[in-house]
Amino acid sequence: MHETKPIANEQRARILASLFTPEEGSRRALEDAELGALLAHQMRSGILAALVEDAYESGQRLRQIEQTLAHHGITTFADLLDHPAPPEPLLSSVRRYTKRLVERVPEGFPPEVAQVIMVLCELRAPSSNAASARSAPPPIHLARWCLAQTWLDETTRERIRRGLP
Repeated sequence: MHETKPIANEQRARILASLFTPEEGSRRALEDAELGALLAHQMRSGILAALVEDAYESGQRLRQIEQTLAHHGITTFADLLDHPAPPEPLLSSVRRYTKRLVERVPEGFPPEVAQVIMVLCELRAPSSNAASARSAPPPIHLARWCLAQTWLDETTRERIRRGLP
């Protein structure tokens, strides 16, 4: 029987990243179907991983975030965005997370997808707390940009439309 050595987490992450990273000079625009699939995947993905990174960077307590998620029954990005009263601290954390994705553009993650999620979070921020909850109101032109994307699914379009004034 052939025995395999366990791969260290760091090495595993490098291997996975290499699968999604185009070769130097070969970066191409993702096709609509790919962007749509990535957005759908992200919306179904567990939200805790994104919030862990934000908690680390903002100094929040992970246990408090886990309790808030559990209390509100939120496990995915879609759960947060579809929640009748999404907790502002979670929206803020996801906004910071997606803003970092847009600004840093990690290899293999399209900034267009991060931008859509960030706009969705901005649109869900409680309007009564708009001045304190947002650094700036969500630009209508960004929401309109999202709606103009042919790769956006109808559920996401409806989420955006509901958030527009």
